[in-house]
Amino acid sequence: MELKRPYLIKVTWVDIVGTAGWEEQGGVNIEPVEQWGVLVYRDKQQIKIAGSKMTGKWYGITAIPTGCIKEIRKITEWK
Repeated sequence: MELKRPYLIKVTWVDIVGTAGWEEQGGVNIEPVEQWGVLVYRDKQQIKIAGSKMTGKWYGITAIPTGCIKEIRKITEWK
């Protein structure tokens, strides 16, 4: 669902890692990510955050599967 009033968030999620080489399994690990952006879309499967807005449209979109998300924190002020 596209949000009527988008807001700034910090989302902590776990990224998926894959290789196509001869790496041993011990050298391939998931990595935590902290990402900031404007939450513009949310449903049961994913959220979408944007980095820019121009002429009334959001750009620089990152879609994150909800199963990868550890925490979403609404940012109310900058310090």
